[in-house]
Amino acid sequence: MQMNKNGIPVAMRKVCKRMKQQKRQLEVHKLDFHHFVQFRRYEYGIEVTITVPAFSPLTKTLQKDGWKFVSVTKGEIA
Repeated sequence: MQMNKNGIPVAMRKVCKRMKQQKRQLEVHKLDFHHFVQFRRYEYGIEVTITVPAFSPLTKTLQKDGWKFVSVTKGEIA
């Protein structure tokens, strides 16, 4: 725990968590639902294709998890 200039204890961890939550919420609000990314992967010999919103942290996580990038599509999902 840290002290401010007046000697009052200040919990910095809560402030950091709140700032991270606000930043994450702003990123979610910036989602562009007109661009989608398709990924492909083989599970037990079956080809699985998923379509997700073009949200860079999500696409990076899927690529690290072993999904192969297929294409970017514009428009709405029917």
